[in-house]
Order: sequence, then structure tokens, then C-alpha cells
Amino acid sequence: MNARRRFLGYGLVALMAAVLAGGAPTARAEVDTVRINSAAFPISAPIHVALLLKLFDKAELNVKVQDFPSGAEAMEGFRAGRADFVVTAFLPTSILASRADVRIVSTLAGAEKALIIMSGPDIDGPADLKGRKIGLLTRSDSAFLLDRYLRSGGLTFGDVELLNLTPSDQMAALKNGDVAAVAVWQPFGLLRDRLFPGQDIKVLADQSTVGMGRIWSSFIAGTKFIEENPETTRKVVAVLQEAKEWIDNASEAEQTELLAGYYRLKEPLFKAYFPMWKPRLNLTDEVAGEMSTMMNWALKQGIIEKSVDFKALFATDILGSVDPSLLSE
Repeated sequence: MNARRRFLGYGLVALMAAVLAGGAPTARAEVDTVRINSAAFPISAPIHVALLLKLFDKAELNVKVQDFPSGAEAMEGFRAGRADFVVTAFLPTSILASRADVRIVSTLAGAEKALIIMSGPDIDGPADLKGRKIGLLTRSDSAFLLDRYLRSGGLTFGDVELLNLTPSDQMAALKNGDVAAVAVWQPFGLLRDRLFPGQDIKVLADQSTVGMGRIWSSFIAGTKFIEENPETTRKVVAVLQEAKEWIDNASEAEQTELLAGYYRLKEPLFKAYFPMWKPRLNLTDEVAGEMSTMMNWALKQGIIEKSVDFKALFATDILGSVDPSLLSE
């Protein structure tokens, strides 16, 4: 018997011995560390609560959270392979779902008036923005809000000059008069006195002004990650549901004590801002419909090239294993 045959023979004997001893080849261990890219505001609140209350630790999960100024920016890191989960709003969800093999694990939090348009004193309505510069993060839900607002005055994106700016750069541009308006989100509107001392900066519109309806954040993972780590994924979602229930039941004082410092907001501002966001872990027909509204708009704008069947991407097996009612609320 040559050396190669002896090696194969010994390997077969070892395998048989393991099986006879009740030691069939072990399954691949699930991931040791879970990496989450989130947005640094209450769209990701259940994640932040779980982190601060050490709920991940209690569930024996090693979770690393990285916050970004927006869900769109968090998405880029996720697409580059630097995270296992990502939190995004509806438009980034449509973009990601149309270009990558992902599953939507749950919603996390939503709001009806969080997206806003701010301007200087010379702008009173959409018609006043014709030919003017407007700052926005182009792959965020704010773009949808701005389109709705402009169309309410008979304008389109072609009638204005759009500048792709991060939220902080939008504030600087508005302060310096480099743009006539910005499409952003709270709490920037609530921070007007601090950000623009002595300037007449106003909130022109929010989601409710243009009948935009609610937006929800999506909690997304790669299909391969879920398939290889189903129990880890389920445990992460179970912790987020526990965190969501804490938010639901906590007093304003408890919420403020835990989260105001994390969001770097003074107490009065936090108390005005945080209630705008309603935490919710759900995957329902209603959620799919709301997502599809944004997706259809993105298709018409050429932001995405193909339609997305959101219900087919819902990881209902994971969410339903945590609580079946989360599929029907």
C-alpha cells in the first residue's frame, strides 16, 4: 500500500470510529461575532436599547454596533462586507434589495413626521425653489419627500439643482446660504436655534404635509448569512423584540435617562424628538405595500433598474419563530 492509500485508509478508519462512537461529523459552528451597521438616531432605537441594557450580552451574543449618519451610508459598509446586518429606511432598502441577495428580517421603527424640508426666509412654498439649489442625501427617503413637495407646486427635480450632501454638510450649506433649502430629517428642525443662531430658518414641510405616510426602518441581512447562522439570527431578533418591549413600557424619564446621552441630545430636545419614532418589529402585507410605494417611485426615477417583490424577501420564518403575532399586527 503506498503512502496516499495508507493516508486515505487511516482517514476512513477515523471517520468510522467517530460515527460508531456517536461522533458524526460536527456541523459548522455559527458566527462568533455579529456586526450591525445602524443609523445614529431612533430609526435604530431597539438596537441602541439592546446595546445599552446589555441585552445582547445576556443572550450570549457578541454584537458589534457601528452607527452611521444615515441608513444610506450604513448600507454602503454592509455592501462592502463590513457588516452582517444593516438598518436602512425604505429607499435604501429598495436599492439594496434590487442589487444584492438579501432578506428583510424585520422592521425596527417608523415615523410619520420625521422627514422634513428646511429653508431660509425667502422660500414660502415649492414654487419659490425653481432654479434654486437644494441639498439632500440622494439615496435617502428624503429624496422621495422632496419630489412630493416639488410636485405639489408643479415642479420636478429638473426644475431645481440638487446637491448630494451629508446631513451635516446640508446644515452648513443652509447656514452659509449655499443652498435655498435642504431635505433632511429630525432632529435638525428641532435644533434650528442652536444650528442657526440669529437666522430665520424654517421647516417648510414634513411627510404629513405631502401625504407621504409612514416610513419604517428595515433590518436586513444577507441570505447566505441567515442560512449559515439561523439560530444566531433568531437570537438577535428576539433581543431586539425584548428591547422594543422595553421602549413600549418604559417611562419618559427612563427613556431619557438611557438614551438622551447616547444620541447626544439635551433632555428637552430628546423628549420632543424620540416620541416621533414608533418601535415595531413586523413583516406584514401593510409593510410590503408601504415599501412598494417607495420602490415604484425609485423605478420611475431610474434609481433602481428592477422591481422588488418584498414579500418574497421577508424572513418570516425567523421573525415568526420569535413571535407569530409579528407577522399579522
